Amino acid sequence: MKPHPPLDPAALRHAAEARVKQRHATGPPPTEAERQRLHHELEVHQIELEMQNESLLEIQTELQAALERYTDLYDFAPVGYLSLGPGGEMRQLNLTAATLLGADRFRLVNRRLGQFLSLADRTAFGDFLERVFAGQRQACEVALSESPMVVRIEAARLPSGQECQAVLTDITERRQAEEALQAETLRRRLLWEQSPDGIVMMDPQTGRLVEFNTAAHQQLGYSREEFARLTIFEVEAMETALETKTRLAEVGQRGRVDFVTLHRTRQGEIRNVQITAQSLDIGSPQQYQCIWRDITERQRIEHKLRQLTSVAEQSPALTIRVAGDSAQGSAPGRPLRILIAEDHEISRGLTIFMLGSLGYRPDFAVNGREAVGAWERSAYDLILMDCQMPEMDGFEATREIRRREAARPAGGGERVRIVAVTANTAKVDLDRCLAVGMDGYLRKPYTAQQLDAALREHCDQLGHASPATA
Repeated sequence: MKPHPPLDPAALRHAAEARVKQRHATGPPPTEAERQRLHHELEVHQIELEMQNESLLEIQTELQAALERYTDLYDFAPVGYLSLGPGGEMRQLNLTAATLLGADRFRLVNRRLGQFLSLADRTAFGDFLERVFAGQRQACEVALSESPMVVRIEAARLPSGQECQAVLTDITERRQAEEALQAETLRRRLLWEQSPDGIVMMDPQTGRLVEFNTAAHQQLGYSREEFARLTIFEVEAMETALETKTRLAEVGQRGRVDFVTLHRTRQGEIRNVQITAQSLDIGSPQQYQCIWRDITERQRIEHKLRQLTSVAEQSPALTIRVAGDSAQGSAPGRPLRILIAEDHEISRGLTIFMLGSLGYRPDFAVNGREAVGAWERSAYDLILMDCQMPEMDGFEATREIRRREAARPAGGGERVRIVAVTANTAKVDLDRCLAVGMDGYLRKPYTAQQLDAALREHCDQLGHASPATA
C-alpha cells in the first residue's frame, strides 16, 4: 500500500466539512436526541484528545531529558565512541573521540581513522577492520601519528553488516607503566643473574630449590638441571636434616635469620658459606629467599692475618699496643707515634702488620670515640683515621680533636696530623676530609710501600726520623 501524502490542517478541515455536507444531503436530518448524543460524544472525545495531548507532552519532555542524558553520556564518556564504515571512515563519533584524535568533530566525520594512526600500525589496523566486518569481535592497540598517545580499539559489527561500533581508550599511561615494569623486571633479573652471591628461592616445606641464579649452582659445581633436582638437605654439610628443618622453622618465626654454615660441592669439597635467609610473603605457597656467600677464601685470609698479627705481637721489634698504654715523650729524631683508628678487624690487623714490618709501634682504637680519648691521653704525632666507623665516624672524631686543640692554651701541645683512610676517591669525598681538618688521605686498599711513602712524607714535615734512620 502506497503511503498518502500528508495534508496541511486547512486542507484536512475543508475535506472533512465536505464529507459532512455529503452525509447530510443523502440522509434524514438528525433528531434532537441524536444531536445531544453527538454533542456529548464530541465533548468526551475532545477531553480524551486533551488528555492524550497532555500525556504526549509529558512523554516528549521525558524523551527530551533522556536524549540530553544520552547525549551527555555519549559525548562526555571517558572513552571515545565511533561508528565506522568498512573502509574505516568515521560516520559518527563523540567529543571524547574527537579530543583523542586532536581535531574538531565536524572535521573528522567521513575521514578514515587509519589516517590518524602511526604508519607502523596502519597495516595492522586494516587487518583488524577486515576481521571485524567478517563478524569477529576484535581489539587492537595502536599509536597515534600526531602525538605520543597509544590507544586501544575494540569493535563489533552491527547486524546491518555495513557499520561497526568502536570504542577508543587512551592506554598511554598503562603502556608506560607496563614498559617501566618490564624494564624494572629486566633490571632486577640482571642483578639477580649477575650477582656474585648465590640467590635461591626455596620451598620451606620440602626444602626444594624452586628458583635460583647462576652463581648459586656454579659455586657448588652443579649444572642448572642438576641443581634443580636437589633440596637444601643435600647441599647442607654441617647441620643434620632435623637441624636444618629447625633452622627453616626459625626463619618462619623471625622473618629473617643470618648464620654461617658449610655446603658440600658436587665434587665433595666443603665450603664455608654465610647465609641470609628471609621469609617472603608473596602469595601461596610461602617461599624463603636465601642469599649465600662463599667465605672460604675470606676465612683463610682472616686466619692468615691472625697468624701474622700473633707473630707481630710476639716480636719485640714489632710491639703493638692498645691505645691508652703509656707513651714515650715526643722528641725530635725519633720515629712517629702513630694511632690507628679502624673498626674493621682485618683492615686493622693488616695495617698493624704493615706498620710493624716498617718498624713502627702503633696503637689502635676501634671507633672515633676511642680515637678521641686515646689522643687526649697520649701525645700522638699522626692518626690514621678511617672515615666510616660506628659510634663516632672519622669526620666527627677529627672535628672534635681540632675543637679541643683550639681550646688549649698557648704551648699546650703540638697539632696532631690526621690522615684520612678511605675507599671513597671522589673529589667531593676527599674535599670533605680536608674540610673537617684532616691533613691528607690514603686510599684503600693500599700497599706497604704506599703506606711507607705517606708516613715518610709526614716524618719530614714533622721533623721526625723514619724507623730506618732513627
